[in-house]
Amino acid sequence: MKVKLLFLVILSFALLICCQREEEIIIGGANDPAPNALVANSPLTQLIARMTQVPTFLDNVLDGTSCFAVQLPVTVIVNSQTIVVNTSSDYQTVQDKKDVSTTDDDIVNFVYPIAIVFKNGTVKNINTSLEFQNAKNNCTPESNLAEISCVRIVYPITLNLYDVNNQLASTLVLRNSSQFFSFVTNLKKTDLTEITYPIMGVNALGNSISIADNNALENFIESAIPQCNSGSTASFLEILKSGSWRVGYFYDDDDDETDEYAGYSFVFNANNTTSVIKTNQNSTGSWSYTTIASGDFIDFSFMDDDLSELEEDWKVIEFSNNSIRFKENTDDDDPSYLTLSKN
Repeated sequence: MKVKLLFLVILSFALLICCQREEEIIIGGANDPAPNALVANSPLTQLIARMTQVPTFLDNVLDGTSCFAVQLPVTVIVNSQTIVVNTSSDYQTVQDKKDVSTTDDDIVNFVYPIAIVFKNGTVKNINTSLEFQNAKNNCTPESNLAEISCVRIVYPITLNLYDVNNQLASTLVLRNSSQFFSFVTNLKKTDLTEITYPIMGVNALGNSISIADNNALENFIESAIPQCNSGSTASFLEILKSGSWRVGYFYDDDDDETDEYAGYSFVFNANNTTSVIKTNQNSTGSWSYTTIASGDFIDFSFMDDDLSELEEDWKVIEFSNNSIRFKENTDDDDPSYLTLSKN
């Protein structure tokens, strides 16, 4: 009887281990995610957030921030002229009025009350200019990269979830972009989740695209950036060589390593040298730029050994006046990502 009882205990333990291993194969662990796992603050979840957020970048000519958007219609006063902004096409009217003279203050004054909407869809009423300024001041630091709103996912989609603490597997159905945005922006490092593929997407031309895995989803969103966003009117090199930069985001080996470069500032000089500043420990480096049919590429070299992981062959994915986003130029399925943010 004791032998039989011991056998049942061992069998139960073995089955438990097998079940746990099966979950790990499906979803992966926090430090070793499965190929289709959604990882907190990864390049893919950042792209998903930009695709599913409420657009907040397009109206920056009005509010000067990508943290939120001003709900239309709204009345503004620019250089003593009153302009009623009914649709997004009227943003150009505001910009044209700003560009009439170089001696005007170009300040956009709202006729209150107005309403602002945040990336997650939350609406806040604003009654005074002081309330408006406080709302801007309370915004967290931004990447200054625009939303990717010309492509979308076809809903519903299903996520597989695994609760490590209680060892329970479950599913979650997402029925719209607001739910998807909320989910990816609230992911924690310890969360184990993946998308049930295939899913369908609609590209900038309105064509339906079947998406088979995370790599395909990332490519689907990333390839739409040139079509969705006009970017900066300045050239990449003009922006790179203007002002100083910091590492706003660095993702390597499935890990967010941004904090390792806190305190560093970089100035990319016209003679292809780089000035590196960190408190009192200044050093130098160099950079080289090439452009070919497949894109724009840059290489960094630094005297500081702590910056060796930034010495990659980087492809320029997108840029604005305040952010430059790079992706490692490699055939590896696990490339590194780097974003430089203007100080």
